[in-house]
Order: sequence, then structure tokens, then C-alpha cells
Amino acid sequence: MKNVKKLMLLLVVLVFAFSVVACGDKNEEKNNSTTPSPTSGQSSTNPTEPVEEVRDLGGKEIVIADWWSTDTYRDANTTYLEDYWNHQDEMMKKYNYTIVRKGVSSWGDMGQDAMLSITNGSPIGDIITLDSGSVAALLDKGLFADVSVLKEFDFTDDKWNKAVLEVMTVGNAVYGFAGSTEPRTGVFFNMDLFETLGVDPQLPYDLQESGEWNWANFKDLCARLKAAGDTDSDGVQDVYPIASFSTDFFPACMVANGTDIIVNNEGTLATNLDDPAILEALNWGYSLYEEGYVMPQPEGSEWNWFIPAFQEQKTCMRVCEEYEAGTIVNYDFKSGFVCFPYGPSSDGSLVSIVRENILIIPSCYTDAEIADIAFAYDIFTEETPGYEDDDASWKGSYEAMFKDSRAVNETLDLMINELPQVMRPTILLPDYVNDWIWDIDAGAATPAEQLEAYGSQWQQMVDEFNAKER
Repeated sequence: MKNVKKLMLLLVVLVFAFSVVACGDKNEEKNNSTTPSPTSGQSSTNPTEPVEEVRDLGGKEIVIADWWSTDTYRDANTTYLEDYWNHQDEMMKKYNYTIVRKGVSSWGDMGQDAMLSITNGSPIGDIITLDSGSVAALLDKGLFADVSVLKEFDFTDDKWNKAVLEVMTVGNAVYGFAGSTEPRTGVFFNMDLFETLGVDPQLPYDLQESGEWNWANFKDLCARLKAAGDTDSDGVQDVYPIASFSTDFFPACMVANGTDIIVNNEGTLATNLDDPAILEALNWGYSLYEEGYVMPQPEGSEWNWFIPAFQEQKTCMRVCEEYEAGTIVNYDFKSGFVCFPYGPSSDGSLVSIVRENILIIPSCYTDAEIADIAFAYDIFTEETPGYEDDDASWKGSYEAMFKDSRAVNETLDLMINELPQVMRPTILLPDYVNDWIWDIDAGAATPAEQLEAYGSQWQQMVDEFNAKER
């Protein structure tokens, strides 16, 4: 049901230490029951036909809380959306509930507001959307319901984001989910500048299409761009191949090489520092610095200097997440977008590097309430009849964000629909941050030195996480 992922993605694009206090009766069963709400029979006009048992949610309003929705979130500017909401209205009438999206907080305050509201017994939403960076602190306090026990969710259905389910599996429980796949980390490239420097602007796409978008060909591309980057022949590099935020770039190197420093082994976290692919990935990333392909940070510049560097066409490429397209589309050049190239220790194919928003159901609800919430959300994410294989349900909004059609028709289609999804388990660790990468970026420490310096800290974080009762 890939179309469901496209739908949820479209809806997002268009709108762009406490103790737990029960919000239901604490004496009721905890979150391991799948007993549905009471149902009422609907009689058939034909006595030979079986009576359909229709679940009655008792007129409940189910709130999906986020930080972007406005009162216009249901505005239907396409036939698809009109048909989608018509179908949803039919289901709400049939099962006697309403489901709404509400922007209840800001992006920066969402995690704290969610924590306070759940611990105080009045959740800001029945399903709460969290940025992945907010997950660890709330999970650590036991504020998420275990949704693995719900019969309302069939996690074998391909509408669910498998990377999120894998990361949010802790022990035998699943504490978060996502009914969508949002494209994330990739490589933006200046197609006009490629042409100016004598490089075919279709080359990254063609290599991606042929399965040859790998580190060796990426470095060869960097060499060609660097060689042509002294545009006035004065011996000074005017244009560099690439500049990126180091905490976007180096994690992508590891994931694209089939590895990471922390892994989730069927619900148990573990450090992975014995994997030689990690050092291989970090060393390869730093080799781009050593060989002069990465633009040095200008003296006295702000931390985000790489953004104006790409905008001002001082660099040809930038590694970042897809949502930056909303800004890059306004730059005075045509840009393309491809996946991050794959490394030699991967399985020889690209991956979709995911940093998905996580949806959770507050743990303070009763089992019956959780089951009803899940029932409504499962309908919210189901296929709209007649649109099972309709790409128009998602491409329209992205086409407005990209100047080049191959970015949407090829790269985003791969990221959303075809490639394996990989999400970093480090989001589960409350004290984990990526600042260890900064010294590598600055040349102050080697990758090997940083892995040795931080390895014991990461092991302690993992041990504490695995030992915690939830």
C-alpha cells in the first residue's frame, strides 16, 4: 500500500523528571489488551445476508497533534484530496467518530509540551507527532503506549514505515510508528554550474539510474569539478565540489556504507564499533577534505556558512535533507537531487536515509481508548478507493519544489517507494549528540581517535538504555 505513504507525505508537504499520571482509570488493564469498543449491529434488508457488526467509537474526536497544521489542512486543491476526504467522512460517519489534525505547539516546544501534558493526564493529542530528536527523553519516562499488541495495526502492511518500526522496537514492544516515508538525506547539485565547469549536469542522475552512483564515481566527479574550479586561472580555487554540515555528511557516509555506531538488534541496542565499515566510512568522508574537494570554512563565518556557499555558487554540491528544496528552489540556478552514493561495504545498492517524524499514543490512556485511537488512525492511513497506484497523489506538491523533474520522478520515487529505509537508532539515546563529528570536520582529531574517545560513553548509554524498565 505504497499510496498511503504518498498520501501522508502529501498532507505534510501541503501544510508545511515526572511520574506518569493516569488520564484514564489506572485500575483498568494496561496496554496489552486488544478488546475493541462496543459494537452495534446494523440490520440487513435481506434476512439471508449476515449482519455486519460496525464498531461504534461513541462520537470521539481523535486529535493528531503536530506543529504545522492549520484550520485549512482539509482544503482540497486536487481531485485526489477531495476524494480522500470524502472517503474519510464516510468512515467517520459509519464508525461514529471524528479525526482531526491540529497544530498544538511549535517545533521547538513540541517535545516538552507533549511530556508535560501526558504526565499531567491531559495529552495534547491522541496521536502525537514528535521530531525524532524529541523521542528519547519521553520514551525514557515511559510515556508511550506499546502498539505492538494492537490488532488494529497490522505492521506487515507496507503502508507502515519499516525503518521507524525497527528503531522504535524496544524489547518486545513497539513504541512509535509512522504511516509515511519522507525522503531525507541526499545530494543537491547545481546543474547550471556543472555545465559551466564542463560536466554533464545529468551525470549524477545517470549514474544513479545505472546503479553506479558509488563512492568511487562520486570522488571522480569531485576531481573533475575541482580541476575546473579555478575559473579565472589565477591559481586560486573559485568553486569547490562540495560543502555540507558535517553532522549531515558523516552519518550519511556510515549509513550508505551499510553500518552505524549504534545498532538495534531486534529490540536491544548495541555499540557496533568493531565493524571495520565504520572507520572505512569516516575515513573516506575525511579524504574528501584532505584532497581539497570540501570547501574550507571561511574565517569568521557562522556555523551554517555552507548554506550561503551553495547559494552563492561557490560550491557545486551540498549534502542535506530533501526539505531544503523549499529554499533551494528559489536560488538563481537549476538544481538536481540524488541519493547519497553507496559505499564499498554496503550491499552494492543505495538506501533511503530516513529521519522520520515519530507518531506515538500516550501511555496514560486505557486499553480501550488506545484501541479506538489506533482503529481511527488505521482508517486515516488506508488506501482511498480508486487510487491504489496513482502517483499523482504525491508528485504534484514536490514538482512545485524542484526545478528538475528527474529529482521527483527518479530520486524521490526511489526514496519513498523502492529503496530500503534506514533510520539511526541513536535517536533512542537521551544523551547522544553528534558533536564528536565536529573535531573530525575541523581536522582536530582523526576518525579513529574519536571512536576511541567516545566509545566508552556510547557503551554506557546503551547499557543504561537496555537496563531500563518501561
